[in-house]
Amino acid sequence: MKHGKGLDELISRFKGAIAAESEARWTQGKIVSEIKDRFGQKGIAVLAAEVGMSQRKLDSLGRTYERIPLALRRKHQHVAWSYFRSAAMIIQRFPKGSPEADPDFWLTAAVENGWDSDGMRAAALIHTSMSSPDSLEMRNRIAWLQRKAKAASQAFKNIQAAVAVFNKEHAAYYGASLEIRTKATIDKAS
Repeated sequence: MKHGKGLDELISRFKGAIAAESEARWTQGKIVSEIKDRFGQKGIAVLAAEVGMSQRKLDSLGRTYERIPLALRRKHQHVAWSYFRSAAMIIQRFPKGSPEADPDFWLTAAVENGWDSDGMRAAALIHTSMSSPDSLEMRNRIAWLQRKAKAASQAFKNIQAAVAVFNKEHAAYYGASLEIRTKATIDKAS
């Protein structure tokens, strides 16, 4: 008993529900994969209409099932379904046979680095952009964003200067309270 009998029991039930949800998604993925194999995308469209899910979500379930082997699911059984789905999406960006094309590469990195599934996708995006022939384009985009940030920073400084002049010119009329409120607003924004 770690937290008390009642809480430990509820935590255990919640973990069981998470495991059941994950297992249900693997089962759904298997069924989607079978439907796609036997009936193609038309079968997926029919399924989507019948169950009220988008074709995109169904395709994601099927792809995840197809790209993540059972042994890997067992190895990383403690991670949420979203990690597997992210790994299944990520590996298609890399050449077959490369370490990055193995979902275990990304699942292990996520666990070791404490990433959530969004963090795993962000790391893959950075990895892709820095190692691809398009990295020059990515560096140009980053430089453009840095220029925009610098311009915005300068504009903010200009506004601060204008507010300071306004405060000096109108302090007698508006009183010191306006200067205090303005400074607090500027401090909060920066």
